[in-house]
Amino acid sequence: MDASRGEKLLQLEEQKGIVIRFTIGHSATSNSILDKAIDAEDAQHHDFLRLDHVEGYHELSAKTKIFFSTAVGIWDADFFVKVDDDVHVNLGMLATTLARHKAKPRTYIGCMKSGPVLADKNLKYHEPEAWKF
Repeated sequence: MDASRGEKLLQLEEQKGIVIRFTIGHSATSNSILDKAIDAEDAQHHDFLRLDHVEGYHELSAKTKIFFSTAVGIWDADFFVKVDDDVHVNLGMLATTLARHKAKPRTYIGCMKSGPVLADKNLKYHEPEAWKF
């Protein structure tokens, strides 16, 4: 990994006011090897936001809720953005788009859900909180 990544993140925060973090909880096993590895990487790069949350596919809605409540408690920001790890963000375009909405309180930009909601518990990728949709 690029050793200067942490420095670049700090520079982005100081110069542009943009904070970027990989958001992750912890494993179900206390003090696991994976948790130790993530802690070690975070100590080196300072690019994780550790949540009080047990990681798991069926806990994604809870993780999102915990992310927002945690982030609001840490940063006084105009906007909070959550993207999945398979999304490439064009920061310049995002900043420009958000700037146009700065005067509008409680702005939501994005897609909460697209496509069918799989409520059947027998299906592999069912949504355990389908009732919310």
